[in-house]
Amino acid sequence: MAFIGEIISVAFDRGHFEKVAIAPSAFRWRGRNYRVVRVEREWQSGDGKGAGSWGVGRTFFRVRTDSGEAFELYYDRKPDGGRKKGMWVLWRSV
Repeated sequence: MAFIGEIISVAFDRGHFEKVAIAPSAFRWRGRNYRVVRVEREWQSGDGKGAGSWGVGRTFFRVRTDSGEAFELYYDRKPDGGRKKGMWVLWRSV
């Protein structure tokens, strides 16, 4: 596994609601577009009391892309700075 830890932009084929994160259908990292072909795993982090609530916890996804690569990414619900929403982070390659 290789740590990445970079903010990414994501796209969805269907609507989504940030409180209950779903895996994106695609993401962009370092100028390259990746299409998600399979979600291999999904899990949550948080304090166990407010996970899924606004500003609390992370939802992680292990995905396989159309290039055959596997990545773990997460949606961090915590707003930061001027953002009112959370952010998507490409955590690591697997």
